[in-house]
Amino acid sequence: MLQQSIKAAVFYPTGDRQRMISTPDKPTRVFTSDNVSLAWHYYTPAHLQLVEVVFGHWKSTGIIVDPTLVVVNGSTGIPIARSGDDSKVSWAGNLTNSLAVFVLYNVQPADGNVEFAVQLDFGLAYSSLTDLVRPHVEAKRK
Repeated sequence: MLQQSIKAAVFYPTGDRQRMISTPDKPTRVFTSDNVSLAWHYYTPAHLQLVEVVFGHWKSTGIIVDPTLVVVNGSTGIPIARSGDDSKVSWAGNLTNSLAVFVLYNVQPADGNVEFAVQLDFGLAYSSLTDLVRPHVEAKRK
């Protein structure tokens, strides 16, 4: 007797896909030598699992390049890789609340020449979420 295999297709409406809910101001204003928090609030539908969050310098070719400043494990929320300069950036996010937050310390005028990027990776079968921010570094008021 032949058994028939039944395949069920899973349908996810177009509106139920990963997306950014809020991003840092563009540009994000910060005073020289101050710290700045860069926060991204995102939505992930139940059928997706966040693999990792990458934060680093953006290159015009569309990739985050060295130095990759922080890589965070998507299931534990624990940083799994950092640049050699831990005094420059830290992870302050909460993945349970779908919040990716990175703190840049002691921002200098040269940081205003860098586009920083966050990339949320959901595995090879799904598109990543990427957003860019460039700090606008201002002299402190006297």
